[in-house]
Amino acid sequence: MVLLALFGWGIGVVINGFSVFISSTKWEERKIKEITEQLLKSEEKNS
Repeated sequence: MVLLALFGWGIGVVINGFSVFISSTKWEERKIKEITEQLLKSEEKNS
């Protein structure tokens, strides 16, 4: 019974790890796009 509980807990930890990794990747891509757009706008103003 204890092994079954540990197995279920382990699956939950693994799924949580994957979800955090996936959402952080999306966040990183959005941040890169946002900063790139800001840099392009500031370059256009300086030109």
